Amino acid sequence: MNIVKSGVINGKQRHSIINNGKIIKSSYDKGKLQNYINPPIEPICEKITEETQILDLDNIEDDRIGQGIKQDLKDKIEVISNTAKKLVLYIPKGLKASIFPIGDLHIGSEEFNEAWLDYWFSVIAKSKNYIIIYLMGDILEVASKKVGDSSYRQKYNVNKQLKIFKEKVDYLKKKLGYNPIRATVSGNHDKRLLEFDYSLNQTIAEILDIPKYDVTLYDTIIVNGKELKIHLNHGKHTNKHQHLREGAFIRDTHHISADLFLEGHNHDTDTFSDFIVGDEVHYRRFFGFTGSALNYNGYAKEQNLREIPKGFIEYEIFPNAGLNGKEYHSDLIDWKME
Repeated sequence: MNIVKSGVINGKQRHSIINNGKIIKSSYDKGKLQNYINPPIEPICEKITEETQILDLDNIEDDRIGQGIKQDLKDKIEVISNTAKKLVLYIPKGLKASIFPIGDLHIGSEEFNEAWLDYWFSVIAKSKNYIIIYLMGDILEVASKKVGDSSYRQKYNVNKQLKIFKEKVDYLKKKLGYNPIRATVSGNHDKRLLEFDYSLNQTIAEILDIPKYDVTLYDTIIVNGKELKIHLNHGKHTNKHQHLREGAFIRDTHHISADLFLEGHNHDTDTFSDFIVGDEVHYRRFFGFTGSALNYNGYAKEQNLREIPKGFIEYEIFPNAGLNGKEYHSDLIDWKME
């Protein structure tokens, strides 16, 4: 709680006690308000925050007007800083941010399901959370002269695929009112163009105005002063048994300091976590296999692969920087677009 000027009435300066953006008590006698906040016993007072300090009530002449003021930034997520190095957010109680990793779309593939991608983006566009998107590689389908049995047959060229994806991203930006994509990592199919000295990942970053790109990336998100480290890599864990994929992912990242590890490549949709426990440490790490937009149809059987339903994941970020993983499986939800 703190005391602010709340208007001048009949030539007298009035003051009010503000708590969480609300007027608690008003008086012409500032001393009475100070006694209210600081009684003889030890008070429990909220720390004066930047948000309450910027409340400007100097011209308010009626408490009812003050009561009608929106709780300033108390009811809104504020982007304090958004650079390639880090994203700094203020998230009030009751609101959240969401991380949506997007990868393995293989847009030029015959098995690409555009309706599923449209549903994917519709979930993001309708979210009330602040959205953070990472591109996890293999967004496009790239043919290679060096790979005779190329995994997916390229239906149309890279330029047309880029146009399709950019149109969908531009629509999403318009719906959200900002660019949600923070980073992009390259996939194994993307790397095929390196034989022509062409970086598809760099091109995607430039066309979509993405702050950073690489093969492996770290990102930092600071929520209400608490730091989250995100590790991004296209991935390599393809064992057909889920528990073995998860175990390998955990084992191969034990030496990496991060809170959330995201990986694509295997087209699986999975969120899980483990605990690091030691003499002086005890903390939880979160993981995600980020899904895909492929039908597979006869391809999986043809290549003796597992049939994996289309899917994607979401990691919610709470005001205390806590994480919660959610999975969207095409075979478990009613997603068909009208």
